[in-house]
Amino acid sequence: MDSPRLLQQAIQHHQAGRLEKAERAYQKLLKSNPRQPDVLHNLGVLLMQQGHWGQAGELLKQALEIRPGEGQYWLSCLEYLLHAGLLPQMEQMLTDGRQKGLQGPTVDNLASRLAQAQRDAAQMAALETGGDYNQMERLARTAWEQQGPNPARAHALGKALLLLRRDQEALPLLQQACEGAPAHVTMPGTSRGWHLSVWGGLPRPSAVTGRPCNGYRILRISWPTWRITAVRRVTTPKPLHTPIKP
Repeated sequence: MDSPRLLQQAIQHHQAGRLEKAERAYQKLLKSNPRQPDVLHNLGVLLMQQGHWGQAGELLKQALEIRPGEGQYWLSCLEYLLHAGLLPQMEQMLTDGRQKGLQGPTVDNLASRLAQAQRDAAQMAALETGGDYNQMERLARTAWEQQGPNPARAHALGKALLLLRRDQEALPLLQQACEGAPAHVTMPGTSRGWHLSVWGGLPRPSAVTGRPCNGYRILRISWPTWRITAVRRVTTPKPLHTPIKP
């Protein structure tokens, strides 16, 4: 089957909700030519629908880099950044897009949702500063249950649970957040947490071990899957054993 027909078939499967068939078709198209922006974009959207946030973000970024004038690619990247909790990056991208002529009801809706997410983040930060970790958990869990899971909500709930010393409950949530948006994941103590860049390049070491933060240490994060294998409380902070290289 030629590429245009296969792409049309993939889109039909996608629109009909046959995501596995659509994914196979998109992957086949990329195998023959890995720089097809429409295919990269559509597969990124599909992976977001399936909850594979990290892979989705990278594909959407690639599509936009290949065809920066495509408005829909901007919208999809903004949607990803919102779900990933990367609010400063989203705000900057939204500003850049509007300067380049990006406009319309969808853009306005994204801007409104960004403003609400910023207010929610500020409220959570205030609760953390005030030590009201139970209220942090209640708000984070309500958002998770009512709006559905995504990396930002996984991070918020996991962080609240860590502050409540419920480490085993927190670990799988932080795992989800880290896989979906490594740049967003921080341990309690925000400014000294993990800040691993999704959009600006990933660290080179095969593993990063031992950065303490407010009595916590992520013992190991494996690259490229960003799998957290342990979170342990420490009483005496220790230096970073494996440096993070740019």
